[in-house]
Amino acid sequence: PGLVPARGKYMMRDLRRNSEYYGLNKNKMGKRVVQFYYDCVSPYSYIAYEVLQRYESAWNLEIIYKPVSLGAVMKSSGNTPPGLVPARGKYMMRDLRRNSEYYGLKMFSTPSVFPVNTLQIQRTALVIQQHYSSKFKEFTRVLWQTYWEQGLDISSDEVMKKILTDLQFTSEQIADIKQKSTTPEFKQLLISNTEEVLKKGAFGAPVITVKKDADSREEFFFGSDRFHLIAHLLGETFDGPKPTSKL
Repeated sequence: PGLVPARGKYMMRDLRRNSEYYGLNKNKMGKRVVQFYYDCVSPYSYIAYEVLQRYESAWNLEIIYKPVSLGAVMKSSGNTPPGLVPARGKYMMRDLRRNSEYYGLKMFSTPSVFPVNTLQIQRTALVIQQHYSSKFKEFTRVLWQTYWEQGLDISSDEVMKKILTDLQFTSEQIADIKQKSTTPEFKQLLISNTEEVLKKGAFGAPVITVKKDADSREEFFFGSDRFHLIAHLLGETFDGPKPTSKL
């Protein structure tokens, strides 16, 4: 049947339906595509990133990481950063500490500079994603740890150099990353990612879009507190901080 196009296409839909009906292993039916739009200035993006990492295998996800400019998203959507509204900012820090404890992250501290201009930082992430991909995920995590756990100014050249050095980038590689991050190519790539998520309806970060299979429409989720709904969409279970082993 797979050699007859129409029949093969139907067969895959039919197998997915049968798999769901009989409770068979959904992992055999292909990966679910998740696009994760984030900015390192966003602490809730940090939480969402860690949750996605933990559930990537359990939910059989293919995660596509899309650095964006949160400042541009906020401005274009007419939104206001929560930290700039005093009462909301005060609550946000309490909420982040609760989430930090719940997910087993280190206690959040108020950064020395907030908000920080992340244009250069996000372009740096894009360079590493394309040219040093094996270190991209760890670089992304360390950015949040440096900013939201240590409270350091990640827009500082000195701080960024230390981050890259600690990740075992050579001085030549660090110079290459810095040079590439200022080129029109990576400036445009950040703009393109940002425009892409704005067209999908973004008004902040993180944004997580999910396609549970090739025939499904893309679903849009905002924030780090909608994983129970993502699980429901996928026919999975959200077990909180860490997925429960199915073995």
